[in-house]
Amino acid sequence: MKIRTKIFTILFSSSLSLLLLAGVVFYTSEKNTLKEQIYKQLQSVASLQHARLESIIEQNVERLRLVASRTQLRISLEKYLKNWDGGQHQDKMVRILNDAKASIESFHDIHILSAAGVPIASTAQGDFIGTLPIDAGLLERSRSHYSADTLYLDEGKNLRILLSGPLSLSGEFLGSIIIESEVESFISSVSNYTGLGRTGEIIVARRTEEGDAAFLFPTRFDPDAGLQRQVEKEKSNCPLAIGIARQSNTVSTGIDYRGQAVLTVCEYLETVDWTIFVKIDEDEAFYAIWQAQKLIATLTIGLIFLAGVSAYFLARNITRPIVYLTDITRQISRNGLQTSIEKTSSDEIGELAHSFREMIAKRQEVQAEHEKLVAQLQSALAEVKVLRGILPICCYCKNIRNDQGYFEQIESYLHKYSGVDFSHTVCLSCMEKYHPEEYEAFLKEKDNSAG
Repeated sequence: MKIRTKIFTILFSSSLSLLLLAGVVFYTSEKNTLKEQIYKQLQSVASLQHARLESIIEQNVERLRLVASRTQLRISLEKYLKNWDGGQHQDKMVRILNDAKASIESFHDIHILSAAGVPIASTAQGDFIGTLPIDAGLLERSRSHYSADTLYLDEGKNLRILLSGPLSLSGEFLGSIIIESEVESFISSVSNYTGLGRTGEIIVARRTEEGDAAFLFPTRFDPDAGLQRQVEKEKSNCPLAIGIARQSNTVSTGIDYRGQAVLTVCEYLETVDWTIFVKIDEDEAFYAIWQAQKLIATLTIGLIFLAGVSAYFLARNITRPIVYLTDITRQISRNGLQTSIEKTSSDEIGELAHSFREMIAKRQEVQAEHEKLVAQLQSALAEVKVLRGILPICCYCKNIRNDQGYFEQIESYLHKYSGVDFSHTVCLSCMEKYHPEEYEAFLKEKDNSAG
């Protein structure tokens, strides 16, 4: 792999990793922040619903107390139980109950039961007691305290709630008062979806004996859910099953009864053993972050493209001097030191090229000196070879024959091939032979010098 490819790969992969990491960190952070904000919003709605339902329940209990506190009603009940003109006192109780029913719009019918649960007086006609969910538990509770949490469906599948409490006089328990009341105030409260968008929903449920979550009121997406829909406890991924099982304030994610992924907050309404669930679909809750995710993905793709282009040009700029020097070395290997190197840049790579250029210049000087020395040595060697061996010399004139076949004086020949210069003189023998007078004078001068 070429160095440019390596550098490009490193730069691009590093940029890509950083971009992806930044995108993941940003998306996760924003999602967690948004999730926290949504949970706070849901908790705010759940707390508000908790206060509203408690207020409605307390209001119903207070209305029940007002009816049960009517002295004439309790006196007539006591007299009726003691068989003091029973019909007259029974009629009086019915009139009092009808008056109470007329004064409170949400009341449907009011009934008086004996301590044994026998109907005594009622605003309803006929066998009303058979249609009401009055059991031993309700009768037992009505002996000791006032309650307003028994929901039921009447014969027309209309949702109703029973208010029950004791009727006492002078500390003596006489019987129970049972009021059938409308649940419009409850439904109106849980149908207030302010702050919950298009998919937000408020569910009020009670835990059954089997541990399931029984819906108490209609929901946004199921108007018939009240007392007709349940979520089994086995559905461990359903927030309703989880919340009912824990019966405590929780926040969770999961799949609701519609099969939708939801964010859920639940609050436990201890006074009536109800659990309030406030939830919203994840699709809506995280819509903004998912839109941001698309934007991030688009930006990331654009940044990846820019990172790739930048990495390519950066890798090219980094490797260009290196590639240039590599080409120079190839040229030097082919053409020798005659190759010229231009300055590439002012950075470290440029300094390297400059040093490389100086090295080549010095190497060229050394090579020139070397070549000059070699030439001199070769020339000297040639001269030595010429002077070495047998020289053809004339036996009379002592001239030497050169390579061209011509004779030249021995002085010229040696000067030519060895660079030796001659200074001419006369030896004593030749002086005696050719210059006898100078010879005789020389000998006398020598003798005088010696004496």
